[in-house]
Amino acid sequence: MKLKYMSVYEGLEHIEDLKALSSYRPGTRKGYIYVVEFRKDGGGLCKIGQTGCPFTRIHGMYYSDFIPTDILRFAVSPAHKDPLSTEQYLHKSFDDVRIPNTELFKVGFEQAVEFSDRTISAILARQQAEFTDLSNKETAFCRSYNPMSIIHHIATFPPDKQGQVVRMVNAYLAGMKFQDHIQKNLL
Repeated sequence: MKLKYMSVYEGLEHIEDLKALSSYRPGTRKGYIYVVEFRKDGGGLCKIGQTGCPFTRIHGMYYSDFIPTDILRFAVSPAHKDPLSTEQYLHKSFDDVRIPNTELFKVGFEQAVEFSDRTISAILARQQAEFTDLSNKETAFCRSYNPMSIIHHIATFPPDKQGQVVRMVNAYLAGMKFQDHIQKNLL
């Protein structure tokens, strides 16, 4: 299995390795996607989910009465923005092999992990492109101190980002005033 982002762990003895990944902070929208393979009646069964703390989530499954079976192996993605949407997309993609009203799927572990890895790869590439675009717009904005130009740049952002840009404008202008004050009064 050739993976770009997902990390695979064989057996529950590696669960301690997840403690380093679990850097969840309340208020952030980042989280992890996980795929857990269970042994049940001799056949493969996978749980696909999202969490802010992989260690706590997978460790909790081991002691849960919900799934009375052994955890064979598990895979965890890197933290990324909006894991709930990723989880929903993955669930929809495997809907034909889903056990009704659960996050359990009768699908091979390799297939679930490889598909999840490709999905996360595309999401992270899109998020990087969005960040680069935002950075380019910030740079263009910061180079323009003309009020009409500032209004034009704010209008180029999507409506859900405009509040963030206005806060950035205020911080930038406050910084410019502070720099002007330092140059005029202290230097």
